[in-house]
Amino acid sequence: MRREEILQEVEARLGLMYGLKAMAFLDQAFRDELIEAERQAEEAGAVGGLMPLVNEGFWRTMEREEQVALVLDYRSSVIRMTRSLLKVQDEHGNVIGEWVPVDRAEELRGRGDVRFLGTDFVLYRDIPSEGVPRIVLPEVDFHFLHGTAGVTNVTSASPSGPADEVIRRRLGQDAPELLSHLVGFDLDLQASSE
Repeated sequence: MRREEILQEVEARLGLMYGLKAMAFLDQAFRDELIEAERQAEEAGAVGGLMPLVNEGFWRTMEREEQVALVLDYRSSVIRMTRSLLKVQDEHGNVIGEWVPVDRAEELRGRGDVRFLGTDFVLYRDIPSEGVPRIVLPEVDFHFLHGTAGVTNVTSASPSGPADEVIRRRLGQDAPELLSHLVGFDLDLQASSE
């Protein structure tokens, strides 16, 4: 398979995703704009600048050969299948709080060592925090491309607010109930031709 054929298959597979509103492969200008937006977000920090922000998932996605920007509605299974979208970590990487999916929230509800902030964010009372806590947006598993010939090292990420705005503006999807997501992957042209 050639690169173009692999990318067509990726586009076809992603097009089947429930809740998908728009998608686009990143060209260099789009990629550069997103990188600049993410850098600015990290410099500004989270929670009005009160906490440092690191989008580990975004940077792992940018390390891949190819990236695809997606705009999804909240019914998308990308969110439902995700185990971790946001964490609060201390300087040693200890998770002291995190966003949790519905099933995990039910498991944690009623535990004395867990404090809920809203319905889907928890703080862990028994984990001592060392140093300045920071918001971390981790890599997100992305199962939708598994098994696609010529596609390897798939990862994905939730962009920061400013990068989300760039994606939704570029794809003409500015409704507030929508969210964006980035997918990165490498090409294995040898494997796809076997």
